[in-house]
Amino acid sequence: MDASPDAFRAPPADAGRIIRPGAAHESSRDHPPEDALPARVALCDHRVGPGTDGDPSQSVSPHTPRDHVDLFIGPSDAATGPDDDARIAHSWRLPAAARDWRTQLHATGAVRWPATPTPAHRALYLRLAHPRTLDGGRGTVEPLAAGDGWLRSRPGHLVAEVRLATVENDGAARLVRVEVREDPDGTTAEFRLLEPREGTMRDG
Repeated sequence: MDASPDAFRAPPADAGRIIRPGAAHESSRDHPPEDALPARVALCDHRVGPGTDGDPSQSVSPHTPRDHVDLFIGPSDAATGPDDDARIAHSWRLPAAARDWRTQLHATGAVRWPATPTPAHRALYLRLAHPRTLDGGRGTVEPLAAGDGWLRSRPGHLVAEVRLATVENDGAARLVRVEVREDPDGTTAEFRLLEPREGTMRDG
């Protein structure tokens, strides 16, 4: 992937809004673009614990942001590869509200959040199956969802289409387009459902 998270800027202040459904967005999962690469997307809930950042009475590191959701995107073979420590997972920090991604998508069809670029993470986060306690008072990371599909990357613009399922596998995997874009005002991550929402019916 040629678009590095380090090249993305801080999120705009007005990001985080729900996008009302508009024109249909057709999936190209069955016929991905010629320049697309096999990819894996994962979402993890990162909770850093109670207290205020920087409070020396707390065990949480003052360098760790408050509770948030981590978005990881990397090559699909990371799901089975042997090297947990390879830093191949591009990553962004989403607001804590993104942990409710499935409910929001099924209610509205699409949602956009501010996305703060973070350094590349280890491959293990693309296939994390159980909560993980981080050292240095950085809290815990719990997997929320993951899926495989394809990725296309351009400077300042990354698009992936994956079949995203919760770690508990308590519902059908949903075909989702994940788009990370650098806009003049900052960086956002948009999730868009590419199949009928629950409770809706196809025409005809």
